[in-house]
Amino acid sequence: NNEDVIKKDVVEGLLRMMLLPRLRYILEVCQPSLDVTSKIFEILIRIARQSLNASSQIASCPRLVEFIMNQFLAYSDNSTTQIPHPKAMQLIRTLCSAGRHITKNLLSTHNILECILRYIV
Repeated sequence: NNEDVIKKDVVEGLLRMMLLPRLRYILEVCQPSLDVTSKIFEILIRIARQSLNASSQIASCPRLVEFIMNQFLAYSDNSTTQIPHPKAMQLIRTLCSAGRHITKNLLSTHNILECILRYIV
């Protein structure tokens, strides 16, 4: 029962209630304001810090990381003024810090190293 799980662990309860696909939908389809987007990233960062399992669920949520990478961390060669969303960068860093397998997956499937290096250099 989700209600019992929420009483013990709010984050686990939210994950069981399919919060991640819902947040992805809001980001992808509703295209919220920058303030709402920042709040969504703060929620995702908090969830990622909860446990390795929570971070794994974020990293494996269909289209979530891909959308974040493309919309908030993408770099266009034509535009030198594009700045990554700081909370998106923080989320990726938090996911990578959570576990080696998550980092390996993000490096291989989303090419995050190239994205991060472009902003460092």
